[in-house]
Amino acid sequence: MAKRFIFSLSLLMVALVVTIAYHYYKPTPPLNDTIEYQYAADNLLKNNILYGGNSNQPVDYRLYSKRTLGYPIFLLFQQQNEHLILVSTVLLYVLIFFLGLHILNLFIRKKAAFLSYILLFLFHIALAMHTTLQMADLLVTAAVTSIILVYYSPNTTTYQKTIYISLLWGLGLFLKPVFLPSLFLIPVILIYLKRATAKWHYWLLVPLAVWAMGCTVNYSSSGVFEYSSISTINLGQYNAKLMVANVDGVDAASDFTHSEAFSVPRTLPQYINYKKDVRKEAINAIRSNPLAYAKVHLAGMIKMVLDPGRFEIYTFFGMNDHKVSLTELLYSGDWDRIGEVMSKNKVVLFAFLALLFVSMVKLVLVCFSLSRMKQTFFMLLLITYFVIITGPVGAARFMLPVSILYLVLAAIGTQHILAFFQKRSKR
Repeated sequence: MAKRFIFSLSLLMVALVVTIAYHYYKPTPPLNDTIEYQYAADNLLKNNILYGGNSNQPVDYRLYSKRTLGYPIFLLFQQQNEHLILVSTVLLYVLIFFLGLHILNLFIRKKAAFLSYILLFLFHIALAMHTTLQMADLLVTAAVTSIILVYYSPNTTTYQKTIYISLLWGLGLFLKPVFLPSLFLIPVILIYLKRATAKWHYWLLVPLAVWAMGCTVNYSSSGVFEYSSISTINLGQYNAKLMVANVDGVDAASDFTHSEAFSVPRTLPQYINYKKDVRKEAINAIRSNPLAYAKVHLAGMIKMVLDPGRFEIYTFFGMNDHKVSLTELLYSGDWDRIGEVMSKNKVVLFAFLALLFVSMVKLVLVCFSLSRMKQTFFMLLLITYFVIITGPVGAARFMLPVSILYLVLAAIGTQHILAFFQKRSKR
């Protein structure tokens, strides 16, 4: 066991050192997410307000609640120092790697599964080459992976599991609003546990308390009681827009989001109208062709599972054209432009295709793990939740929170394939 530990840690550290060295040698421009988180941290520190924009520029009311409190506070604890953040990132990579390995050991302790997990982790481009090494996603990954580890831990009682999972659930929501729809499950779980254990598990109210706190902070800043503006933004800028691109083409999709309803809100009344009008436009567009939206949403879910990290690869190597959305081109069927965008560098394109093949292999391996569905059901349920919630955008970075769980299932599937062929060879 000690040899496995040293071997896996050595491989992981070599991969991280190479990635970080390249990051320093050829740093990539920060993404909008990174910039907004940094502004949010700055404004918390200097102005005592959560605002993800430059306070010296015209106000964008969406930025008062677009970014949640968790990661900006983390940045403040790191003194917003790039080197400290980098050290924390490396430690977090190591943590989530071994969290996944520990989960794998709860199900299977075979050498083939162990090696499969290590190799797939190193190939996992969304982790190993995530643009600007964004820690917000890695923190959520650690929280989600820990939830699964607690759930399957044989040495904890139901009451203890409820406490730990509730705290991790609240932490996840504190970091990212992707957990918001899961809050509707809390009453159901509360009632189920009351009937199963004859006691109320009030720790399950922790995520609701985090939601209420976030809404209160945003209300004090912007006058709107909401947890995050990202739900409205995604509904219009992604869900509805991608459906329009699929039905009417990229140009029509661009026109859709450049209508008056999508104008940047500069005042509170404008923001209230923005929320109402964008939702109305988006819902009307989706209702006008629900089958097209269903097709786009399903395609996004498939794309999320298979995407080897196209955005991360091309951005990491400084080749991403932010003016062109590959997803919009994909849904509109503009294959000529897709080929033109992706073939600008043959070496990077080859890397993409190679990692796409690895993604397909992972999917096959996960399918072979389904023979243990009863034991891994909660893990599969959590993965499915993130795949569905992501919607039509479907990208590797949105798979990141459940990526370690996915690799664990793939490692289990590897062992099942080998066991199958060993039985065949003995006949």
